[in-house]
Amino acid sequence: MTHTKKFLAVILLSVTAGLAMATDITVVNTGSKTGGIFAESQAIVNELNSTGKYKTDFINPGNSCVGMSQVKKTKQPVLFFWETVYEVAGRNSNNSDCQIDFRSEDIVRVDTNDWRICTLTNGPSQADFIKSGSSYKVGHSGPGSILKSYITAINDTFKTNHTSVLYTTGGGSIGTAMMNKEIDFAVFSPKQATAAMIQGAVCHWSLNTKETNGIPSLYQKANGTNPGLIGVYQTIFVAQNFDVATKREVINLLKTNFNTPGATLNNMYKGLNISQWDKSAGDIKKDWDLAIVVNTAPK
Repeated sequence: MTHTKKFLAVILLSVTAGLAMATDITVVNTGSKTGGIFAESQAIVNELNSTGKYKTDFINPGNSCVGMSQVKKTKQPVLFFWETVYEVAGRNSNNSDCQIDFRSEDIVRVDTNDWRICTLTNGPSQADFIKSGSSYKVGHSGPGSILKSYITAINDTFKTNHTSVLYTTGGGSIGTAMMNKEIDFAVFSPKQATAAMIQGAVCHWSLNTKETNGIPSLYQKANGTNPGLIGVYQTIFVAQNFDVATKREVINLLKTNFNTPGATLNNMYKGLNISQWDKSAGDIKKDWDLAIVVNTAPK
């Protein structure tokens, strides 16, 4: 064998060895193709790929139930998000593909969220939204039946006539629709609300039980008379099928990005205090079950 052939053989073996050492990880987007879960899932893929230690397979169906069905088929290490609103929709429709079987020890982060009602800075006022007889188009994502129920509760409580407008393609589409004035208000998650405010939106009301991030609560405004105005839900970040060492390494990498000012994940959650990385397994299960009850309650 010539020196050139030997040299090429060494390079080929080195590359092959490098690929063999890379850990295969699947990341499944269980959200829409334009929403916050998609954006964070994509950011996680980019962060893992940047290390050269991991070979990622990004599955992006743009539908929560299809995403969960892919998770259940995956045997290799998999990262994904799941929300109580997705779980409730799956249970209500008896769709097993849209329900999760998780071990509390697989949950690496829990976000406690509330829906926020936003509009353009030159749009209708805070008082306009709850003025008796007012009628606005309110855009929201899925699950449609759950989000629509909040609009119904608002109409019942404040004697408004708002119209629910479903955008199945997610928060990005809702934001675009609001900026184009196709809708008057948008129902956003905390991450989506933060991004929208950077683009020139203002958030007038939250569906929390109390004021959050300076945004007043519709439930409090109604003196706590209608539990249908409580739109608090949980998002869990799950790592399944990992060995202990790889899971620890991956989570430390992502946690560092989350806590580093200016990093991608940190920017997504800037100013929000909704995430817990080190929650006990018992508290995770208890709070998840409670959130399911809240999201299932009649509106």
